[in-house]
Amino acid sequence: MKSLEKDRSRRYASASSLVDDIQRFLQDEPVLACPPSATYRLAKFARANKAILARWAIALALLAGAVLSTVTAIRAVRAERLAQNDSRARSPRARTPNKRR
Repeated sequence: MKSLEKDRSRRYASASSLVDDIQRFLQDEPVLACPPSATYRLAKFARANKAILARWAIALALLAGAVLSTVTAIRAVRAERLAQNDSRARSPRARTPNKRR
């Protein structure tokens, strides 16, 4: 597959390097040709699908913003309720028993 790569930089430099790799294979030695890495395939996919990836990135950013603002609003409401309950517990009316005159 290395000899059939579209990208010239990923092909064998010469026919003699191909022959050397075949010799290594026949002698059960590690060959230079190997499958493309996940990083290489991901980079190729990103270059080919820029528009789709940009749309997904925007959608994820909007979703993350919505989740973050919802969580922040819930925390603020809880803190406000806690502060109100705390201030009611400290008020003088709550401490003195109800006296009849």
